[in-house]
Amino acid sequence: MENMHYSAKLVICTNEKFFGPGTVELLERVMETHSLHKASKQMSLAYTKALKMIRTAESNLNFKLIEPKVGGIGGGGSELTKEALEAIEAYKQFFEKVKSSADEGFEQYKRKIEKMR
Repeated sequence: MENMHYSAKLVICTNEKFFGPGTVELLERVMETHSLHKASKQMSLAYTKALKMIRTAESNLNFKLIEPKVGGIGGGGSELTKEALEAIEAYKQFFEKVKSSADEGFEQYKRKIEKMR
């Protein structure tokens, strides 16, 4: 029983999946690298896939997540919008509430299984 665990993935949807752990990771990597291209490479995603993820999330959320920066000597880049930072934080808070509830439920499940033995 010590090795028993559960796995859960939290994805926000409308008629399509649009905001979850992959989108959050991509946005956080954009924040670190200041580049959607670099962030997508770090995640082994095609740039077009990463761009589609961002566009899909933006479309469903009805606000921009990334603002492109026009290139200079070092080239262009991307910055997260204030709304993107708030959306990441809201997702993480929601995830923690769901996880806390799921952890409690899983402990109840394990106790019931243990009684069956």
